[in-house]
Amino acid sequence: MGGGMKSAPSMPMPQPMPEIDDKVAESEAKLEAERQRMIALGKQGSYGTLLTSGEGVKEEAPVAQTLLGGVKKPTRIT
Repeated sequence: MGGGMKSAPSMPMPQPMPEIDDKVAESEAKLEAERQRMIALGKQGSYGTLLTSGEGVKEEAPVAQTLLGGVKKPTRIT
């Protein structure tokens, strides 16, 4: 008789597999590199635009030639 309830044996903690940890770390590094590349591309695109105020450019543009390379004749307003 002597009965008492016996508890179930405790399971040992699972050990992490080093191959999986290496693959996870490698994929996280690739994701971070891609994220940094996308951020750099976004910054590069904003530097390619003209940054002027809301009033625009107030100086006159230097226009001396047409698109085809010919000399543009001055227009006279009479």
